[in-house]
Order: sequence, then C-alpha cells, then structure tokens
Amino acid sequence: MSHRTSYSSSPSSTLIHNPSALSPSSTLVNSGPTRPLLPSLDSTSSRPGGGGNTGNTRPATIAELAQRALEESFDSSKELKYYLRAAQKARDAGRDAIRAGDLENAFVEFAKAATIVLERLPAHRDYTSLLTPSQRHNLGLY
Repeated sequence: MSHRTSYSSSPSSTLIHNPSALSPSSTLVNSGPTRPLLPSLDSTSSRPGGGGNTGNTRPATIAELAQRALEESFDSSKELKYYLRAAQKARDAGRDAIRAGDLENAFVEFAKAATIVLERLPAHRDYTSLLTPSQRHNLGLY
C-alpha cells in the first residue's frame, strides 16, 4: 500500500504527486504555439560516429557525444589565433545546430568550443605571452 502525503495544494505539487492530473488538453502556461522539445529523428539526423540514421533511432549518450567532441587533436605548433578561430566556429556551429533543432550536434559543437577555451588554449605555448590577464579572464567567462 502506497501512501502519498500532500504538503501543498498548488498545481505543481498535484502534478508531482499525481502526474495524470495534467491531461493532454490542459496547460500550465499558455505561451502560444508549441513545438516539440526534441527534433524528430529522420534520415538527416546525425548519429554517433558521423552517419545519418541507419535504422537505429536511439539518441546518442552523453559519453558518445563527448567522445565526438574530443576527436580533433591538439597541435601546439599551430598559432594561438587558429584555436581562437576554431573555438568561435564551434560556438557558431552550435548555435546553428540549436536553431535547426539538432541538439546532439549542438552539444558536440559547444563541447568542442569549451574544450578549446578551457583546456587547450591555456596549454598553448603563447597563451600567457600573447593574451593579457584580462583577455585570459574573459575567455573563461564565455
């Protein structure tokens, strides 16, 4: 026998204790037209490892997405500007993927940008000599 204790009679607590209280026709907030939270999985969606949907509709795991983000190698002989541009391109690609509803690729691109800015740039030979303390601080904020 299960006993549920209700501490509040607010709509949100009713939903927590009784999820069926939210019928398909009821809404908590009327915010106009709705769109799906997740993009549909069609033949153009990206799968872990690159290709399109090959009959497997399982979304990639966080670990698979993180692995895709780390596929590019770091070459400290390349100029610091190369990596600054690469981080900017990855961030822009992540924003484009969000607009397109491609959440998996958005995650991968944002993870690439974060890895470059937070791990690879500080390890670059020119990081402390070419960037001011203020610039280095700002990189950590964005």
